[in-house]
Amino acid sequence: MMKIETYSYDLIDSKMYLLLEGNEAIVIDPFETGQILEDFPDIRIQKVLLTHEHYDHISGVNWVKKMYGSEVICSEACARNLTSPIRNGSKYFNVLFIDKAQDIKALANQVRPMTCEADFTFKDEWQFLWNKHKIKMKATPGHSEGSSCIIVDDKVLFTGDSLLNGIPVITRLPGGNKRDYEHITLKYFNELDTQLQVYPGHGKGATLKEVLQIGI
Repeated sequence: MMKIETYSYDLIDSKMYLLLEGNEAIVIDPFETGQILEDFPDIRIQKVLLTHEHYDHISGVNWVKKMYGSEVICSEACARNLTSPIRNGSKYFNVLFIDKAQDIKALANQVRPMTCEADFTFKDEWQFLWNKHKIKMKATPGHSEGSSCIIVDDKVLFTGDSLLNGIPVITRLPGGNKRDYEHITLKYFNELDTQLQVYPGHGKGATLKEVLQIGI
């Protein structure tokens, strides 16, 4: 039976998710942490799935690939932006913390421009089987050009920053597009089963019905 483990990048509370089937795993939006090694010393991370290209959701891609030789999968638009420190936000990541406490700013200032690469890309959507689990990735532009959502077994929905629980979705960052969000992505969410369990890129999860009722 598949388990889902959640890890939080404390600097900005971005979520990394591990899908576990025995010692085999998929990681969604990785950051570098030794906690995974402590929790699961024999783990084999076979695939990395990215919900979008922003630094706080890709900072651990190169680490995971080096450790496990994992295949990285994301949308074509996301893949293009992974290769630019400007478009993936790592070059100016510390700007987000200008008004924060000194210790937080010091940690943010340690972030250096980085790039990474995808191994497989898709344009609109992609489906595959992993250990008998059906996984669907769907492009959901708006928060960023390369945003995608991931549905597993028609039960759980990983939304990245395209849908957050009680937090307005940001479309004003470079590559964001409010019109795309309203006419493509929000329309898509409203067509899904409202009982899907949402695992967002930040904050706490809830059912899709609950998240949509709260508003965006």
